Amino acid sequence: MEKDISEMNPKDLPDVTAFQDDFTREFMASTEEVANGYYLFKSKTVGYTMWYPEDAKMSAAYYERDKNNYEAIDFSGENEKITGGPYYINAIYDDKHDTKNTDIYLGLLSDSLDYEGEYKKQDYKEKTVYFAKMKYTTKDKKSNTYRFFGLIKSKKHHRMISYVYNVKCNKKQSDSDFDLGAIGKEVKKVMENIEFNS
Repeated sequence: MEKDISEMNPKDLPDVTAFQDDFTREFMASTEEVANGYYLFKSKTVGYTMWYPEDAKMSAAYYERDKNNYEAIDFSGENEKITGGPYYINAIYDDKHDTKNTDIYLGLLSDSLDYEGEYKKQDYKEKTVYFAKMKYTTKDKKSNTYRFFGLIKSKKHHRMISYVYNVKCNKKQSDSDFDLGAIGKEVKKVMENIEFNS
């Protein structure tokens, strides 16, 4: 029987934050990369898996879980895969509410981010992905955050995940310092590879 990763000696694991941080390591499903720079994250609700960046650290303080029906996670890193800048991600898994009316949840997500635009919808065999992006400027005008976000909705269950990817920049940086198209493409790929378990 394969040994549980959380019980293995960190010295025997990949030398990346996802495995070297004690709390984050509890969620890693395999030591094999699923894509360049990503490992497989397995939710403690057992409801879904997703690609997890190798340099990201999960926040134990902000982790929430309600049995197998709800999970909220926050993780961040200092070296965004494309820009090299700091980033942070918030994801919420929900399987305890009736999520048939997706518009309600898109509205709630938009309200939480002060977003007034539309979402691009992409259908897949077992899920639907809603994706959008925006630029957020702090009230003091000192920094901007580029947000790439959306919902992933299962077609078989009530299960749904909201996913918000934030890239932070300071006042000395401008849009031209970031390949926003490439970041958006990368985030969308991660969202598309979220899988709901049967």
